[in-house]
Amino acid sequence: MKEELVFLERQYFKRWFVIVLSLFIFLPVPVIFYIITVLDKAAGQNTLFLVTFIVVTLLMLLMAVLLFIMRLDTIIDKEGVYYRMFPFHWRFKTILWDDIMEAEVTKFSPLRRSVTTAMRVKGVTIGGHGMHFGIGFSSYTLSGNKALLLSLTNHKKVYIGTQKAEELSEFLVKLDAKRKQK
Repeated sequence: MKEELVFLERQYFKRWFVIVLSLFIFLPVPVIFYIITVLDKAAGQNTLFLVTFIVVTLLMLLMAVLLFIMRLDTIIDKEGVYYRMFPFHWRFKTILWDDIMEAEVTKFSPLRRSVTTAMRVKGVTIGGHGMHFGIGFSSYTLSGNKALLLSLTNHKKVYIGTQKAEELSEFLVKLDAKRKQK
C-alpha cells in the first residue's frame, strides 16, 4: 500500500484565556443592567442609553464567541500548502510548491514583527496574535512563537504558526526527499 505524505494541524486560540476574559467582561453585565434599570430610574427611562448598553454587550459577546471559535487549519502535501484562519477564511488558501522558493520551520515574534511592519508600511493587525498583514509578509498564528516560513517566488513571505514544530520539520525533510525522487 502506498503511503501518502500529508501533514495536518488544527490550532485553536487558547480557550482558557477566552473563558477568563469572558468571565471578567460578562459577570458585571447583569449587575450593571440591574443598577441602570432598577436603581437609576432616570437612566432606566432613557431608551437610547439602554439600547447602547445592549448593543455594546452584544458586540462584546460576539467578540468572545469569535475568539472561542477561531482556529487555524494547515494541510501540507506533495502539491502545496493549504491553510485557513476560520472564520476569516471559509475556504482554504493554497500555495503551490512551484510558488515556494524555500520552506522552513522558524522561531519568530509575531508582536515584534507586526509592530515593525506597522511602523514602516502601516500594516494592519487583527487580534494581537491573530492575523498580521503588511507589505512583504503575512502571518497566520494563534499562539506560540514557532511558524512555517514560506519564502515565495514573488519575494513575499508567509508565516503559518505551528504547535508541532519538530513534527513539521521532519515532515518537510521527508517530503523534500520524496519530491526529489520523482
